[in-house]
Amino acid sequence: MPPPTLFSKLTMEMPDTPHRIVSVGIVEDQAWMLRGLVATFDHPPETRVSWTARSTTDAETRFAEEIPDVILMDHRLDGRPVGVDLAADWVRRQPTCRILILTAYEEPEIWQRSRDAGLSGFLIKKADDESLIQAVLTVARGGTWFEHPILPWGLLTPAEMAVVAALVKQGSAKIAAASLIPPLSVRTVESHLQHIYAKLGIRNMKELIRRYRLEKLGGQESF
Repeated sequence: MPPPTLFSKLTMEMPDTPHRIVSVGIVEDQAWMLRGLVATFDHPPETRVSWTARSTTDAETRFAEEIPDVILMDHRLDGRPVGVDLAADWVRRQPTCRILILTAYEEPEIWQRSRDAGLSGFLIKKADDESLIQAVLTVARGGTWFEHPILPWGLLTPAEMAVVAALVKQGSAKIAAASLIPPLSVRTVESHLQHIYAKLGIRNMKELIRRYRLEKLGGQESF
Protein backbone atom coordinates (compact mmCIF):
# COMPACT_ATOMS: atom_id res chain seq x y z
CA MET A 1 0.00 0.00 0.00
CA PRO A 2 1.11 3.66 -0.45
CA PRO A 3 2.60 5.25 2.70
CA PRO A 4 0.08 6.87 5.07
CA THR A 5 1.38 10.33 4.15
CA LEU A 6 -0.18 9.92 0.73
CA PHE A 7 -3.51 8.34 1.51
CA SER A 8 -6.07 8.12 4.27
CA LYS A 9 -8.24 5.00 4.23
CA LEU A 10 -11.97 5.44 4.68
CA THR A 11 -13.33 1.96 5.36
CA MET A 12 -16.62 0.83 6.83
CA GLU A 13 -16.29 -2.68 8.25
CA MET A 14 -19.37 -4.86 8.42
CA PRO A 15 -20.12 -7.70 10.87
CA ASP A 16 -18.75 -11.08 9.92
CA THR A 17 -21.07 -13.39 8.03
CA PRO A 18 -20.85 -17.19 7.68
CA HIS A 19 -17.81 -18.13 5.60
CA ARG A 20 -18.37 -18.66 1.89
CA ILE A 21 -16.43 -18.19 -1.30
CA VAL A 22 -16.83 -14.67 -2.73
CA SER A 23 -17.18 -14.59 -6.51
CA VAL A 24 -15.25 -11.83 -8.28
CA GLY A 25 -15.58 -10.32 -11.76
CA ILE A 26 -12.59 -8.39 -13.10
CA VAL A 27 -12.72 -5.71 -15.81
CA GLU A 28 -9.15 -4.74 -16.73
CA ASP A 29 -7.76 -3.98 -20.18
CA GLN A 30 -4.06 -4.51 -19.44
CA ALA A 31 -3.16 -8.17 -19.85
CA TRP A 32 -0.33 -8.17 -17.29
CA MET A 33 -2.50 -6.46 -14.66
CA LEU A 34 -5.38 -8.83 -15.36
CA ARG A 35 -3.12 -11.84 -14.89
CA GLY A 36 -1.98 -10.48 -11.54
CA LEU A 37 -5.52 -9.85 -10.35
CA VAL A 38 -6.64 -13.32 -11.39
CA ALA A 39 -3.70 -14.82 -9.50
CA THR A 40 -4.69 -12.79 -6.44
CA PHE A 41 -8.39 -13.67 -6.40
CA ASP A 42 -8.65 -17.15 -7.85
CA HIS A 43 -7.87 -18.73 -4.50
CA PRO A 44 -10.68 -20.51 -2.63
CA PRO A 45 -11.81 -20.75 0.10
CA GLU A 46 -11.94 -16.93 0.31
CA THR A 47 -12.45 -15.82 -3.30
CA ARG A 48 -12.75 -17.16 -6.82
CA VAL A 49 -12.77 -15.41 -10.20
CA SER A 50 -16.11 -15.82 -11.99
CA TRP A 51 -15.12 -14.02 -15.19
CA THR A 52 -12.77 -11.46 -16.68
CA ALA A 53 -13.20 -8.81 -19.38
CA ARG A 54 -10.72 -6.59 -21.22
CA SER A 55 -13.12 -4.17 -22.96
CA THR A 56 -16.45 -2.48 -22.31
CA THR A 57 -18.16 -4.70 -24.90
CA ASP A 58 -16.78 -7.85 -23.33
CA ALA A 59 -17.68 -6.55 -19.88
CA GLU A 60 -21.31 -5.91 -20.89
CA THR A 61 -21.55 -9.46 -22.20
CA ARG A 62 -20.11 -10.96 -19.02
CA PHE A 63 -22.29 -8.79 -16.79
CA ALA A 64 -25.43 -9.91 -18.67
CA GLU A 65 -24.46 -13.54 -18.13
CA GLU A 66 -23.61 -13.37 -14.43
CA ILE A 67 -23.39 -10.80 -11.66
CA PRO A 68 -20.72 -11.92 -9.20
CA ASP A 69 -20.57 -10.87 -5.55
CA VAL A 70 -18.00 -8.14 -6.28
CA ILE A 71 -16.75 -6.57 -9.51
CA LEU A 72 -13.34 -4.90 -9.83
CA MET A 73 -13.63 -2.26 -12.54
CA ASP A 74 -10.64 -0.52 -14.13
CA HIS A 75 -11.41 3.16 -14.66
CA ARG A 76 -9.62 3.38 -18.02
CA LEU A 77 -11.06 1.01 -20.63
CA ASP A 78 -10.82 1.04 -24.43
CA GLY A 79 -8.29 3.86 -24.04
CA ARG A 80 -10.87 6.10 -22.33
CA PRO A 81 -11.72 7.00 -18.69
CA VAL A 82 -15.13 5.32 -18.76
CA GLY A 83 -14.98 2.84 -15.87
CA VAL A 84 -16.94 4.94 -13.37
CA ASP A 85 -19.65 5.66 -15.95
CA LEU A 86 -19.98 1.98 -16.86
CA ALA A 87 -20.06 0.94 -13.21
CA ALA A 88 -22.66 3.63 -12.40
CA ASP A 89 -24.86 2.34 -15.23
CA TRP A 90 -24.61 -1.20 -13.90
CA VAL A 91 -25.56 -0.07 -10.39
CA ARG A 92 -28.57 1.80 -11.78
CA ARG A 93 -29.68 -1.36 -13.59
CA GLN A 94 -28.85 -3.69 -10.69
CA PRO A 95 -28.84 -1.70 -7.42
CA THR A 96 -27.49 -4.64 -5.40
CA CYS A 97 -24.39 -4.84 -7.59
CA ARG A 98 -21.15 -4.27 -5.63
CA ILE A 99 -18.42 -2.56 -7.68
CA LEU A 100 -14.92 -1.39 -6.74
CA ILE A 101 -13.18 1.07 -9.04
CA LEU A 102 -9.52 0.15 -9.55
CA THR A 103 -7.36 2.93 -10.99
CA ALA A 104 -3.81 4.15 -11.37
CA TYR A 105 -5.07 7.74 -11.35
CA GLU A 106 -4.80 9.37 -7.92
CA GLU A 107 -7.47 11.96 -8.68
CA PRO A 108 -10.00 13.21 -6.09
CA GLU A 109 -12.54 13.78 -8.88
CA ILE A 110 -12.63 10.05 -9.73
CA TRP A 111 -12.89 9.20 -6.03
CA GLN A 112 -15.80 11.62 -5.58
CA ARG A 113 -17.59 10.44 -8.72
CA SER A 114 -17.30 6.85 -7.49
CA ARG A 115 -18.96 7.77 -4.21
CA ASP A 116 -21.64 9.91 -5.86
CA ALA A 117 -22.49 7.05 -8.23
CA GLY A 118 -23.22 4.71 -5.34
CA LEU A 119 -20.26 2.43 -6.00
CA SER A 120 -18.81 0.33 -3.20
CA GLY A 121 -15.20 1.38 -3.28
CA PHE A 122 -12.18 2.99 -4.87
CA LEU A 123 -8.72 1.39 -4.95
CA ILE A 124 -5.38 2.60 -6.25
CA LYS A 125 -3.50 0.00 -8.32
CA LYS A 126 -0.52 0.30 -5.96
CA ALA A 127 -2.52 -1.64 -3.36
CA ASP A 128 -0.91 -4.88 -2.21
CA ASP A 129 -2.63 -8.26 -2.47
CA GLU A 130 -3.67 -8.29 1.19
CA SER A 131 -5.43 -4.94 0.86
CA LEU A 132 -7.10 -5.99 -2.40
CA ILE A 133 -8.50 -9.13 -0.82
CA GLN A 134 -9.60 -7.32 2.35
CA ALA A 135 -11.34 -4.67 0.24
CA VAL A 136 -13.24 -7.26 -1.78
CA LEU A 137 -14.26 -9.23 1.31
CA THR A 138 -15.42 -6.04 3.06
CA VAL A 139 -17.51 -5.01 0.07
CA ALA A 140 -18.94 -8.52 -0.30
CA ARG A 141 -20.23 -8.24 3.30
CA GLY A 142 -22.01 -4.99 2.44
CA GLY A 143 -19.31 -2.54 3.49
CA THR A 144 -17.44 0.10 1.54
CA TRP A 145 -13.73 0.58 0.94
CA PHE A 146 -12.37 3.85 -0.37
CA GLU A 147 -8.71 4.82 -0.68
CA HIS A 148 -8.87 8.59 -0.40
CA PRO A 149 -6.31 10.55 -2.47
CA ILE A 150 -4.69 13.52 -0.79
CA LEU A 151 -5.64 16.70 -2.65
CA PRO A 152 -2.96 18.01 -5.08
CA TRP A 153 -2.17 21.20 -3.16
CA GLY A 154 0.96 21.70 -5.26
CA LEU A 155 -1.24 22.73 -8.20
CA LEU A 156 -2.23 25.95 -6.42
CA THR A 157 -0.38 29.22 -6.93
CA PRO A 158 1.08 31.10 -3.92
CA ALA A 159 -1.80 33.57 -4.18
CA GLU A 160 -4.37 30.76 -4.14
CA MET A 161 -2.68 29.10 -1.16
CA ALA A 162 -2.79 32.44 0.68
CA VAL A 163 -6.52 32.63 0.02
CA VAL A 164 -7.03 29.08 1.31
CA ALA A 165 -5.02 29.77 4.48
CA ALA A 166 -7.01 32.94 5.13
CA LEU A 167 -10.30 31.13 4.63
CA VAL A 168 -9.27 28.38 7.05
CA LYS A 169 -8.31 30.96 9.66
CA GLN A 170 -11.22 33.38 9.20
CA GLY A 171 -14.06 31.06 8.18
CA SER A 172 -15.67 33.30 5.55
CA ALA A 173 -14.73 34.78 2.19
CA LYS A 174 -15.60 38.32 3.31
CA ILE A 175 -13.40 38.29 6.41
CA ALA A 176 -10.64 36.39 4.62
CA ALA A 177 -10.57 38.99 1.81
CA ALA A 178 -10.08 41.84 4.29
CA SER A 179 -7.41 39.95 6.26
CA LEU A 180 -5.10 39.36 3.29
CA ILE A 181 -2.08 41.59 2.70
CA PRO A 182 -2.78 43.49 0.58
CA PRO A 183 -6.56 43.13 1.11
CA LEU A 184 -8.60 41.70 -1.76
CA SER A 185 -12.20 42.23 -2.76
CA VAL A 186 -14.69 39.50 -1.96
CA ARG A 187 -15.25 39.09 -5.71
CA THR A 188 -11.52 38.44 -6.23
CA VAL A 189 -11.45 35.85 -3.45
CA GLU A 190 -14.49 34.12 -4.93
CA SER A 191 -12.80 34.09 -8.34
CA HIS A 192 -9.75 32.46 -6.77
CA LEU A 193 -12.04 29.91 -5.13
CA GLN A 194 -13.54 28.83 -8.44
CA HIS A 195 -10.06 28.12 -9.79
CA ILE A 196 -9.10 26.33 -6.57
CA TYR A 197 -12.18 24.09 -6.66
CA ALA A 198 -11.48 23.15 -10.29
CA LYS A 199 -7.83 22.31 -9.61
CA LEU A 200 -8.51 20.24 -6.49
CA GLY A 201 -11.68 18.54 -7.68
CA ILE A 202 -13.79 19.67 -4.73
CA ARG A 203 -17.11 21.49 -4.62
CA ASN A 204 -17.39 24.03 -1.84
CA MET A 205 -15.67 26.07 0.86
CA LYS A 206 -16.69 23.77 3.69
CA GLU A 207 -14.96 20.79 2.07
CA LEU A 208 -11.92 22.92 1.20
CA ILE A 209 -11.48 24.04 4.80
CA ARG A 210 -12.04 20.54 6.21
CA ARG A 211 -9.52 18.94 3.87
CA TYR A 212 -6.90 21.66 4.46
CA ARG A 213 -7.14 21.21 8.21
CA LEU A 214 -6.87 17.45 7.85
CA GLU A 215 -4.09 17.28 5.27
CA LYS A 216 -2.04 20.44 5.79
CA LEU A 217 -2.56 21.08 9.52
CA GLY A 218 -2.75 17.49 10.72
CA GLY A 219 -6.35 17.83 11.85
CA GLN A 220 -5.88 21.09 13.75
CA GLU A 221 -8.86 23.41 13.92
CA SER A 222 -6.93 26.68 13.55
CA PHE A 223 -3.47 28.18 13.19
